[in-house]
Amino acid sequence: MQTMSLNVSKGFTKIDRNVIMDSRLSQNALRMYCIMMTLKANQYAGNAYFQKAMKISQASVTRARKELISTGYLEVQRINKLEYRAFLGNSQVSGLEVKRRFYNDELHTTKS
Repeated sequence: MQTMSLNVSKGFTKIDRNVIMDSRLSQNALRMYCIMMTLKANQYAGNAYFQKAMKISQASVTRARKELISTGYLEVQRINKLEYRAFLGNSQVSGLEVKRRFYNDELHTTKS
């Protein structure tokens, strides 16, 4: 899964306080969100990556991802059978909005 987020900062990761305090998220979902925020744009991180980084089962990774999707922080797009792209938002901008901005920017840059 390739990640796309609005958080780009060298050496530090800024985590939205409202996401941290969101009671809809389990500890695993919050940890996954934090780890995803540390990834660079277009960096690949599959389920095995999160299993190893978080020391949790495949089922726990799946549940955490579903929580992030259901709360709007994460939007996942299927590219092909084995490849996905993840768009990570925050309390102000949903994952869906990050996806929309990504494709709008991509369209503008490819037209030039």
